[in-house]
Amino acid sequence: MTSALREFATELRTDIVSGKATPALSAGFTSGLGLLAAQVAFGAFIFSGPLAPYTSQGVGLVLFGNFAACLLIALASGFRGAIAGLSPALVIGMALIGSTMAAEGHALFVTTAVALIIAAVATGAFCLIIGQFRLANVVRFIPYPVAGGFVAGIGGAVCIAALSMMGVDPHWSEVPGFFDPDALWKWAPGAAYTGSPSTCR
Repeated sequence: MTSALREFATELRTDIVSGKATPALSAGFTSGLGLLAAQVAFGAFIFSGPLAPYTSQGVGLVLFGNFAACLLIALASGFRGAIAGLSPALVIGMALIGSTMAAEGHALFVTTAVALIIAAVATGAFCLIIGQFRLANVVRFIPYPVAGGFVAGIGGAVCIAALSMMGVDPHWSEVPGFFDPDALWKWAPGAAYTGSPSTCR
């Protein structure tokens, strides 16, 4: 353990004095800002509805969990430059878990937080098992239409969730009202930012 830490410190010192330090710090700062904004939005979405009074605590949990994951992957991952973060699929699942809890008030927040922690630990255990027994190749047996439909479904769910967070009712019967001036100013800036080249790269 000591030798590994000494090797890490030596590598870090070499990177700091090299010519790559400035570009690396710039890329890391930009990635960190984008990740921070995304995780805050994800936390606000997960802890919405009945959990809205606990949004700040929920966002704090998400940010701390993401910080721990980024730190662990940066120190232990075999892939350089790897970044950890919640995926939209997990966020939708977490929000569904929170919305189906049969509790109220503080008990609802605690129950949801514990359920999400247990789910995260179980996911990590399964990932370790997959890596230990080299089962990742099993993914190639999933038909392409199934994988494509899954990704498309996640994208649609994220769009619906984003509209609801911007104050617009995403039900199809409300679509004609999207272009009313009051509603347009709610969702148009978010749509313009999402479709900008800087977010599509």
